[in-house]
Amino acid sequence: FSAITTALSTLYLSDDLNFLLAQPISAVRVFSQKLLETFLSSAGLAALLTIPAVLALGAAFAAPWWFYPLSIWLTLIVYALPVGFGAMIAVFLMRFAPAGRVREIATGIGVVLSAGLIYFVRALKPEDLIKLISNPNLSSEQAVKLGDQFNKLLEQYAGSQDTLMPPALAARALWSASQGEFSTAILGLSILGVVSLLIAGWLAALAYREGWVRGLEGTLNKLNLKVLTASVGERFFARFGQMGHILYRDVRLLFRDATQWSQLLILVALVGVYLISIRAYPLDGLLGTPKFRNVVGYLQLAFQSFVIAGIGIRVAFPAVSLEGYGYWILRTGPVNIRDLVLWKYFAALPPMLVITVIMAVQSSNLLQTSPMIRSITLMVGISSALVITALGVGLGAAFPRFKADNPSEIPMSPGGLLYMLLSLAFATLLALLMAVPAFFTITMQETFNTATQLTYWFHDGLLILLGYLSATIIGVIWPLAHGIRVLENYEQP
Repeated sequence: FSAITTALSTLYLSDDLNFLLAQPISAVRVFSQKLLETFLSSAGLAALLTIPAVLALGAAFAAPWWFYPLSIWLTLIVYALPVGFGAMIAVFLMRFAPAGRVREIATGIGVVLSAGLIYFVRALKPEDLIKLISNPNLSSEQAVKLGDQFNKLLEQYAGSQDTLMPPALAARALWSASQGEFSTAILGLSILGVVSLLIAGWLAALAYREGWVRGLEGTLNKLNLKVLTASVGERFFARFGQMGHILYRDVRLLFRDATQWSQLLILVALVGVYLISIRAYPLDGLLGTPKFRNVVGYLQLAFQSFVIAGIGIRVAFPAVSLEGYGYWILRTGPVNIRDLVLWKYFAALPPMLVITVIMAVQSSNLLQTSPMIRSITLMVGISSALVITALGVGLGAAFPRFKADNPSEIPMSPGGLLYMLLSLAFATLLALLMAVPAFFTITMQETFNTATQLTYWFHDGLLILLGYLSATIIGVIWPLAHGIRVLENYEQP
C-alpha cells in the first residue's frame, strides 16, 4: 500500500509528465518508466536488502551458477508484484474515487491496514516462543515435541506449505534452485509479475487523461466570495518576520498534502512498534534482574538513535528541497539563506525532539532501568535529535533536489546516503561515550545510587560530559554551516 501513494505521485503528480506525453513517445513507454520510478521509490531498498540474503543461501548450499541470476530475478519479481497491483489500484482510485479526495482515501486505507498488521503481529506474541524454549522444566519428550512444532512453524513461514501465494512460491523455487533443481513455479511467478506490470502501465496510459483532469478540476469546496483576512496562526507566525511566514506556509502545505502528512502517521506507527517491542521483551526470572534490565537499557541507546535517523530522512533532510522551483523566488527577494536554513532546522526540530523524548522516557519506564541509565538514555536522545536534525537540514541544503518530481525521491541521493552514514556514526559515538558510566551503574548496582551519581558526574564524569557537549555542539553547528555555505553558492544546473 505504500506503492499506492507513491504511484499517485509518479503517475499523476510528476512535473515532467506533460512534457513527456507531448513528445513522439508512446504513452505506454512513458508510464512504464513511471512504474520503474514507483518500484525504486517504494520497493527498491527492500529488494536491495533481500538480495544478499538469497545470494548467501546459494553460497551456503554450493548452488549452481544459474541460481544467482535466478535468485535476483525472483527477488525483483516478488517485490514488483505489489508495485504493479498498487499502481492498478491508484489508477482506479484516480478514475472513480471522489475528485480531490484520492490521496486521502489511499492514505486512509494504508494507515488502517498498517495498524491492523501491527496488531496482528503483536497478537501472535512471538516472545512467548522464547519463554517456551528457555523453560528449564521441560522434559526431553516435551522438548522434542516443542522442537518439532517449532520446525513446522518455520517451514510454514518459509512457504513450504501448499499455497499459491507469490512469496511462498518464490521461497519454494529458491530452495529448489539452491539444491540444483529447477522449479516450474519460477515460470508462473515471472509471467504473473510481467503481466501485472504491463497491465498497470496500459491502464495508466488509458485512464491518465480523465484522471488527470479530475485531479486538477475536482474540488469539494464552493467558491468563497468573502474577503479573507489573516488567520490566527498566520498572525502569530507573522511576529517572527519573513521567516515566520515561510514557516507557516510549510505547516499549511504539510497538512494539505496527503503524501506528506501520511508519512507522519507512519513515523508514529514506527515509534509505536519500537515501544511495543521493548514492552514485550522477556524480562522474567534471571532476565528480569535489575542488572540485565540496565544492560538492555544501554544496548537500546544505539537502536533509539537509529530510529531517529530513519525519521529524520523523511522529516529533516527534504526540508530545503521541498521549496522546489519556488526556491528561486525566495532568492530574488530579500531572504537570507542563513535564516532560511536555520528556520528549516527549527521547524523540523520540535517533532524530532517530541518523538525522541517519548521514546527515551517510555523505554526507560518499560525496562525499569536505574536512574543513571534513565539519565543517559534521555541525554543521548536529546543530543541525537539536535544533531541528526542538523545533519538532515544541513546536508539537505548542501545536496538540494529542487527538481524532484515527488518528495519520496529526495532522500535517494548521495546526500541522503551521507546523511544516514553520519547519523549512524554519531549514534555509535554517543553509545561509546556513555559506555563507561553505564558500566559503572551495571557493575555497581547496589552502591551506585543518586548521591554517587552526582559525585561521579562532578568528578570522574566531567571528561565524558565535556565530550558529550562538544560532540553535540559541533554536530549541530558544522552541518548547518556547511549547508548554508554550499546553498549560498548554489546555481541552477
